[in-house]
Amino acid sequence: MKIRKNKFKIGRILFICFLTYLASNTISKTYDNIKLARDGIRVKGIVIDKRVVGGKGTNELDVRYLIQKNYYHGTINNEKWNLNDSVELVCLLSDPTIVRSYDFIKTNYSWFDRK
Repeated sequence: MKIRKNKFKIGRILFICFLTYLASNTISKTYDNIKLARDGIRVKGIVIDKRVVGGKGTNELDVRYLIQKNYYHGTINNEKWNLNDSVELVCLLSDPTIVRSYDFIKTNYSWFDRK
């Protein structure tokens, strides 16, 4: 009986840790998206790699873009572009590694756009 209670407590703790991880990841991504909508700059990029990941066939695209004479690489998801397509991106000057599709930010966070 005592072993069963301990397993239940450990399971509950693991479940709470998992939910905390999911919540913090979601909050972090949303915060980045709001910063991009508010303070991001639009840049042109090019798709340098395309992969299908996960069971649902999500497109994961590696993009390369130029900011202030430096090239950066980023990853964006769920876009329909093909290899070597020219794409419009939004990134932060304070952290150019944070990048999203301009269409994604425009569609989902346009109410935060100051410009």
